[in-house]
Amino acid sequence: MRTYVLLASSGSRPNIDPDIVKPGWGALGLVVLLGIVLALLLWNFTKQLKKVDFVEEPDPRADRTASTDATDESRDEPRSDA
Repeated sequence: MRTYVLLASSGSRPNIDPDIVKPGWGALGLVVLLGIVLALLLWNFTKQLKKVDFVEEPDPRADRTASTDATDESRDEPRSDA
């Protein structure tokens, strides 16, 4: 750990010639390959979603929630019992 801290705090960088060190074709090929794989996965995912057939049923809790909200509104009104 101390060695890492000493190396990080030294601030000296190795002499790297920017004309020699470049991103390679391998990195570009990997990014392109990952993009193609992602596109194929998305295409397959949308195809599978189109196969799904379901009928959405109404939520049975929606009726209870609507009636509860109406009673809660009447409870929020200030009382004149003071």
